[in-house]
Amino acid sequence: MQNKEKSIIDIFHHLQIKFGEEEVLLQDNWDGDNSAIGVVDKTQQYAMYISTYNKKENEFFVSLENPFNDDSLPYLPAGNFENVTISELEELLITHFKIKNKLNL
Repeated sequence: MQNKEKSIIDIFHHLQIKFGEEEVLLQDNWDGDNSAIGVVDKTQQYAMYISTYNKKENEFFVSLENPFNDDSLPYLPAGNFENVTISELEELLITHFKIKNKLNL
């Protein structure tokens, strides 16, 4: 994560602080993209790609991925969202990662 832009590192840390390090895990398959990061839920079944590329401050592109039903691909697209705010990002994460304990909210 050392080559990532500060804004993407900050949002990752924000999500871990807000929801817990056990709920939001780093799984970054985009080493070459310094404005994007990948995270997975605690079961590592559901993934979220977050990008700040060409976005305003505190605005994101989000792509959600569900587990695939066979072994040919690890994830199945579950929706793309443009111009997402931090609060919208948090809601997408809660829903997609099925976070039930919202004590940190």
